[in-house]
This record gives sequence, structure tokens and C-alpha cells, in this order.
Amino acid sequence: PREAPASWASAWAARPGLALGIGLAVWGLLAVGAARVHYDANLLHLQAQDHPSVRWQHRLLASTRGASWHALVWADSRAEALDLKARLEALPEVSRITETASLLPDDQEHKAGLLSEIRERLARLPEVGVKLMHLRASPAALAREVDQLARQLREPVLADTPCHDPLLQACAQLTAAITGAGEKASGRLSSLDDRMAAELLTNLHRLRGVAGAGTIGLDDIPMDFRERHMDREGKFLLRVFAADELWEPGPLKHFIDTVSAVAPAATGKPYTTHEGLEGMRLGFLKAGVLALLAITLVLAMDLRSVHLVLLALAPLTGGLLAALGVMGWLGLALNPANLIALPLILGVGVDNGVHVLHDWLHRANPIKRYRLHAGTLQGILLAGATTVLGFGALALSGHQGLRSLGLLLAVGVASCMFSSLALLPALLRGVRLVAVPSTPLRLPQTQTATVARAG
Repeated sequence: PREAPASWASAWAARPGLALGIGLAVWGLLAVGAARVHYDANLLHLQAQDHPSVRWQHRLLASTRGASWHALVWADSRAEALDLKARLEALPEVSRITETASLLPDDQEHKAGLLSEIRERLARLPEVGVKLMHLRASPAALAREVDQLARQLREPVLADTPCHDPLLQACAQLTAAITGAGEKASGRLSSLDDRMAAELLTNLHRLRGVAGAGTIGLDDIPMDFRERHMDREGKFLLRVFAADELWEPGPLKHFIDTVSAVAPAATGKPYTTHEGLEGMRLGFLKAGVLALLAITLVLAMDLRSVHLVLLALAPLTGGLLAALGVMGWLGLALNPANLIALPLILGVGVDNGVHVLHDWLHRANPIKRYRLHAGTLQGILLAGATTVLGFGALALSGHQGLRSLGLLLAVGVASCMFSSLALLPALLRGVRLVAVPSTPLRLPQTQTATVARAG
């Protein structure tokens, strides 16, 4: 078979000690970056930060308490709703609560009796527009009253009274106005009295009109508001708004635990978001672990050697470490959008390692040192390059989550490819055939002949 032409891969393989030394140094540096990677579950960080809706969300969160998500709590009766509201409002994690139960006044029967009494007392009011008879205004008497008030305000005891100076100035201005009006003062005061009496009569008629209102019921609440806070069976819904923003997982979990301690049956957006994010994170981790175990089992059935299985998994380890290391050094984090990259890198890394390892097994020569077959090299290089270009295009997206997904996949696949083509052949170059399975692999006839000739 045709060996790999002189290239960077074969050059690295020709110096296995140097290749492994440089590779271990680079991967050690990447391991430091990988230790800095954390998981960011904030869905707002996945959005394009320059989008108008995202900017307005930040402005609302910065200026308005309770602009975040809210929990939903159902109560079977008005009394239960009021009790839940009082207990939830006492929590510092709650900013406000909207509901319909408190819109119905307490002790309405007693208050209705008082209103009826007011209506009876106002039953004989004169008609609106009728001029009421009252005492004639006396400018001199008013001036004396104002002067007496001014003298009292000048007492030392009242010196610190609020509005002390403005009241003295007003008394002086009123006295000056009465004196300056002369004979016209009496007529002006009479006109003022008439206007005030007319306004009083109008307001008393309004009071009599509302004093006969009956008790307030649920039907008096606007339908749109009532439908948002009650169901057809008469249950009351409380919308419990958080005091802090709930995009971060810490405050979100704390708000859920606090509200659930008062209302165990609470639900709503905070609950579904928390459960969804946790389910996604744990699901990806569980799927990755199970996939790795299944892949390891399949490799063990094929290679029948612990050493060979570890060699086949080497490119995968390098790819994952490189991807996480680059993310750590760039200050990027794992998030709900790019977690899916890990199972994809898992498949690509194992695939590359298996191709190189089988090439080594089929063409291993106890005398001549191993060099990667040209066809295997070109196949892995072409498949890896197209995969990197395809996933790397996501890094150009304006969506923060897709951008991090594309970057993670591109770096991970490229690292797996580099590990398979450069580091793994260099490692195999110094490995003897002691790790070859005791039972020969079943190969097609032509491939068996090729292996025989290679030996």
C-alpha cells in the first residue's frame, strides 16, 4: 500500500518524542483553560445583545422591580387567597402580587348601613343651582381673625412649626389685599362665599348619589382582569412577581424554593424554565456518559485489548480537552445551546482514532516503523476539514448560543483531527505489536493479502 507522502503529519510521526512532548505541553496549557470553563444557564446571554428587545429587557430589569417572571399560585377560596397573599408579600424575594380577592372590601354589610344613613341625612338637600342663604361677609372681622392668627404664629413656641414663614407671608398678603380693596372687599368676599356654597352643594349631591351603592361583587370587576385571575370554577389566581431578576440560575432556584415553602403547588414560568434547564443539562451529561460507555464497550469487543481501547480514545480526549481549553482561555462558557456539541465531538473523535488504529493494526510491521497510510490520512483530513467548515459557519451567527456552538464544534473537531493525524501516529510509532489481539481480525481477502505483503 502507498504510505503517506511527506507532510506535516508524517514529519511529526518521524519524531515521536518531539511530537509527544510538544503535544503534552500544549494539552497541559489547554487543561488550565479547561479548568476555567463553567456552565452558564442564563438564557438572556444567548441572545444578540444589540437586539432592541434585549436592550429593553435590561432597561426594565435595571429600573423596575418585578419586571421579571412571576409564579402562579391557585387558591380555592377568597379567604385562602388573602392568606396566601399576606404570607407571600412578607417574603423579601417577592416584589408584588396581583389578584382579585383583595378588590372585594371586607365588612361590606356594616359599611352599606353607614352609607344608607348618609343618604337619609342628605335626602332633603336643595336642588343644585339654588342659592343658599348665609351670613354677610365682614372684611373687618376677617382682618381681625387674620391679625390674630399672625400674632399667634409669632409666638416663640411656634417658630419651628412647618410652613411657619409661608403662613406669615400669606397672612400679610391677605391683610394687605383686604385693606387695598376698600369698599369692594365686602362684595368680593360675598362672591367667594356664594361660589364655595354652590360647590359644597354640588359635592353633597354627588355624595348622596354614591351613598346608595350596593355591595361590590366579583361581577363588578372588569372582565379582562377577572379572567386573568380567576377560573370558571371560582378559584383565585395569584401572580407572584419576583423582586430580583430570574435569568440567573441562583436567584431563580432561590425564588422557587422560597415561594414553594409557602405554596407547594405553585407553578409558572420560573418553574418550567428551571426544570427545563436542569433536565437539559443533566440529560446531556447522562447521554454523554452512556454514549462513552457504549463506545468503549464496542471498542473493547472489536479491539479486545485495554491498551488499544485507550489508544483509540486518545484523539477524543485531546479534542475535548482542546475545545474546553480554548473556551476557557477565551472566557466562553458552556450553555444550553452548545452542550449538544459534546456528543458530536465524542463521535468524531472516536471515529478518527478507530481509523488510524485499524490502519496501524492492518499494516503493522515488527521491523519497519509505522507510517500512516496516505488514503487514511486524506480521508480523515478531508472529512474533518468539511466538518470544521460546516460547523464553523455557525460561529458567524449573531445568536450568542449558535456562535458558541459553532466555535466549540470547530475547535473540537479540528483538535480531534490533529490528534489523530499527528499525535496518535507518533505514539503508535513507538508501540510494538504486543498489544495486537490474540485472535486475528476478520478482513476481506484482498485486504488480508495486503497485510501479508506488508509484513
